[in-house]
Amino acid sequence: EVETQMKQILIDNLGEGNPLIARFEVTQRNDALGINRAIRESIMLIDLADKPDMFLGMTSLSLGIPQLLTQETRFVRADRNGQIIKNLNEIGSWLDYYLTDLSHLNEAKIESYKLGNTYSAERLKEMWVKVIEDINRAD
Repeated sequence: EVETQMKQILIDNLGEGNPLIARFEVTQRNDALGINRAIRESIMLIDLADKPDMFLGMTSLSLGIPQLLTQETRFVRADRNGQIIKNLNEIGSWLDYYLTDLSHLNEAKIESYKLGNTYSAERLKEMWVKVIEDINRAD
């Protein structure tokens, strides 16, 4: 049912014969391995939940997958590595934007990798060391 609804939104926004519609697939996985595999095989994540799934967002970010979400999270910056959708009818135009001109998709992928690097284990360690040093200096 979700896939049918999404395809209808795409048809309404892009037109019945648009080749992007055939490339669209709804994937529902319940286990972390299945989710990770599905995201690795994707070129874009669309999460329309009122509260976007943090695991999906983090996994997409670490793999450089641009995201379309209903609200900004720490893993998505509008106009950088994805977009924030306020209306379901925007999905078609954003998919068209990213998938018709692949330079837009590639720019979003690069931004995802850059943002992902701010959350790498080494970078997080550096941030914590700085916080601890700042606390020690304040004492």
